[in-house]
Amino acid sequence: MFEAFWGSALKVRRVYREMDQEELLHQLNERTGRNLSLALLNGMEQRLKVIDQELFDAWCDVLDCSQATILKDAQSLEQSSRLSKEDKWRVFIQELDYLNWKSEHQDD
Repeated sequence: MFEAFWGSALKVRRVYREMDQEELLHQLNERTGRNLSLALLNGMEQRLKVIDQELFDAWCDVLDCSQATILKDAQSLEQSSRLSKEDKWRVFIQELDYLNWKSEHQDD
């Protein structure tokens, strides 16, 4: 399934929340009673290390984000990883076109 993309999805949310890795690491260690290292956290965000369910739960809590949202994000990342470069550019251009259209119509 897409569990391998949990770390990437959680990293996206961390950056969106404007939280640095050190702050996240401190809060995760506090909540879980673990002594996670920055290198391990980095490995999890880069999909090199596995995230267990307890840590996933705590991570979602720290980021104030539902597990369902992270799972949807992870699934989306997994699906987009299978696209060719051309398809990725096509999707990117479509998204830009939509944002431009939305921006133009909000002024009305």
